[in-house]
Order: sequence, then C-alpha cells, then structure tokens
Amino acid sequence: MCIRDRVSTQSTGEASLAMSLRAKIMVVGPKQSGKSAISDFLATQRESPKESYDPTAGVRIQEFEMNAPGKSPHSEGPRIGVELWDVSGDFVKYQQTWPAIQVDCDGCLFVAEAETLQSKSTEISDKWFRELVLQTVNPGQVTICAHSASATDRNQFPDCRLPSELPDMTLYKTSLNYPEGKQGIQDCFNQLLAAVATSVAEKRDRREEAIMQGGQ
Repeated sequence: MCIRDRVSTQSTGEASLAMSLRAKIMVVGPKQSGKSAISDFLATQRESPKESYDPTAGVRIQEFEMNAPGKSPHSEGPRIGVELWDVSGDFVKYQQTWPAIQVDCDGCLFVAEAETLQSKSTEISDKWFRELVLQTVNPGQVTICAHSASATDRNQFPDCRLPSELPDMTLYKTSLNYPEGKQGIQDCFNQLLAAVATSVAEKRDRREEAIMQGGQ
C-alpha cells in the first residue's frame, strides 16, 4: 500500500525552480522507532508526536520543497523538491515492496528507537543495513537518528550507540518533546539533504551533458 501526501511550501515562482532538482529519500528503520513522526515533522505537518501508535501500511510518501543547506552556516543551497518515502518497519510483511522503494533512491534517513537501539543491533545491521540501506545508497548519503518518544529533555535521553558493524557516521539524538531534540532532527536531515543535493545535481549535469553530446 502507498499513501501520497503533498505539502506546498513555495510560491508559484519558486515551484518552477524546485522542479530543477528533485530527490527521493527513504525513511527506514525498525517498527515503532518514530519514522512517521519524524517524517511529519520534516514535512511541517506535525510539531508533536501522535497520542497513539498508528503503523504505516507499506509506504507513505510525502512531498515538499525546501532549500538545501549552503556551503556556509549563513547561506542557502539550491531549492530541492523532496519525496520522503516513509517505509513500514514491518519487514516480514512488507519486504516485497523494497525493490520499488530502492528504484532511483537518492538518500536514506535511518531511524532507530533510542531505548531499543542496543537490543536491536543485529536486526539493524544485518537486516536493515546489509539488505536494504547499503544495497540502495552510498554510506555518505545516509544519516541516522536515535529517536526517543519518552525523553522530555536531553538529560533524560537514554545512553545509546551505533552497532559496531555499521559504517562510521554521526548518531543524532532526536525527540519531538523538547527544542534540542527537534533541532537534532533538523540537523540530521540537513546533513543528509546537503549530500543528496550534491549527488542529484551531479546526476542532472551528467544527463544534460549526455544529451548535448548525443545531439552533436
């Protein structure tokens, strides 16, 4: 099952510019890790978590536009249209959808529940990363959130670390319950979007060059 939501965040003039760069980013991780809550936050649909757990059936796609981070803290990068593919964590039931999700994917936001990150380390490294994430994108186009739905400030955030089998990357500690946790979500996604925007722009340039050479 696939549900698609569109979120409009730009004027008509900006829309044409946004179409020049488009990125498909999958949001994946174990069940009940906070993938949909983070996806809603990034698409500006929700600032706080839902009261009850509502599992994603298959995949839910949200579309929005935003500026990729610039090369300096005070600059903005290109406008980019984002397709955020919020993927069910029930791989037993929905793993057959993975090939369609992998097609033309440009980046991956991986979300793990902070409280169970250690106990699910084998599932994360062997199932999610070995069979899906690293079969789809390069490690440089992956960022990871350790997300807590229960921590109400950073002092309550559980101690957690990435499984040693994973590539060396930053672990962002995130939550929708306090400002620093929300900023962690944005920082994690900004890092990912900066890498993805560069990759997408390079692919676009290669396609345009091939078209020009083909016309000669």
